[in-house]
Amino acid sequence: MPQQKLRAIKTILFALCLSAYLLPFRAAAAETAPHRLVSLNTCTDQLLLMLARRERIAALTYLATRQEVSSLWREARGIPQVRGSAEEILMLQPDLVLAGIYTTRYTIELLRQFRVPVISLPPANDFADVRRQIRQVAEAIGEEKRGEALVAAFDQDLARLSTTRPRSGVFYRNGGYSVGRGTLSDAVMRAANMENAAAIAGLEGSGFLPLEQLVMARPDWLITSDYQHGVPTLGSRSLRHPVLRALPGGEFILPGNLTACGGPWNTRAVELLAGLPPVD
Repeated sequence: MPQQKLRAIKTILFALCLSAYLLPFRAAAAETAPHRLVSLNTCTDQLLLMLARRERIAALTYLATRQEVSSLWREARGIPQVRGSAEEILMLQPDLVLAGIYTTRYTIELLRQFRVPVISLPPANDFADVRRQIRQVAEAIGEEKRGEALVAAFDQDLARLSTTRPRSGVFYRNGGYSVGRGTLSDAVMRAANMENAAAIAGLEGSGFLPLEQLVMARPDWLITSDYQHGVPTLGSRSLRHPVLRALPGGEFILPGNLTACGGPWNTRAVELLAGLPPVD
């Protein structure tokens, strides 16, 4: 019997036994706000850290303490971590699991089969999504007041950071990957009063932006990420092109963990971009 099929059978048998044991406890927990919370996504990791009391978080992802992907990596230290298998999650006896829409479907489907409540959040593409997801998670865990306070602080920070200094820039990654209209990075740039050269060039969403189109959009600043910055790869050669190095403002390295997910930490990215000087 193939190892993959054998593992699936073992997982199902394990889950059946555990689910039967946990059913009375889960029924009682359903009558109150969920107490044992598990996150299977780096974005929901951070939302839980901001909204839930630490003792309620049963586990976060194994990426939660990695600085390159999470802006709250320090706060995540000491909290148990999971890699996303159904077995390890069921052992934690969660009252609620938070995930992303791209989290392993097999795990999510199995959890739901055994009556584990799961909320899957899509990636945030703008600040309206950020507010909506903060409120959604806050309501799901019974922390509505904390959620509203977080949204209010988020909006206050955005208002404080508004600037009238016009500038333009482009997010550019290895291999010519960029972000245009309808993306979180575009929302960050607009909040910093920075024109998105990729959007000017016609890019919708994220994808490949030919260097020729980028140059025609005439950005002031080349915005790159600190994630694996300087690591020599075939894709990184595009970032060393002389045309990019000749942009008036030069290169600005933005911490990748500030825009990898939607959340209040995005205001720090706005602050950094808003602080870039205009180019004459």
